[in-house]
Amino acid sequence: MKGSNILRWLEKYFEEAVGVTFLILLSLAMMLQIIMRYIFSAPFTWSEEFCRYCFIYSVMFGIGYCTRHNKTLRVDLLVTLLPTGIGRLLDFLGKLLTLVLYGFLFYAAIQVTKNSYVKAQLSPAMMIPMWWVFLSAPLGFFFAILRTIQSMFHDLRRRLDTKEENT
Repeated sequence: MKGSNILRWLEKYFEEAVGVTFLILLSLAMMLQIIMRYIFSAPFTWSEEFCRYCFIYSVMFGIGYCTRHNKTLRVDLLVTLLPTGIGRLLDFLGKLLTLVLYGFLFYAAIQVTKNSYVKAQLSPAMMIPMWWVFLSAPLGFFFAILRTIQSMFHDLRRRLDTKEENT
């Protein structure tokens, strides 16, 4: 794969690939735990914690995925009832507000992650640094910010292309 193809693939599928990978790891760990517990009567002490952290990463990367595919929670009744121009403006303002929210959450997540790093917290069962777990939030919100900006630029480009076709 050439460099540009890799970048194109990452731009299109990165969050999806990361989320699916963590869900697969979660499923494998759960199956292994069931086998160890019920067949060998020797359950692992770390599997529940591992599954929880895999789920957290999957959810946090899912934010960027949902933003990229325009599957975020929104009420668009007002946008559809208003004239097209006003509806588009309201949609843009909603995305701008979402961007501000993601920015605030990104900043707060960095502070939490930094605090966990400084305190050198460890997870109870696996004894991994907790900042690894908390790092999922800044990464997830970073990709959500990136995908929101991309969505805003795609909308703007579509509107400009539509205007050029009409003139």
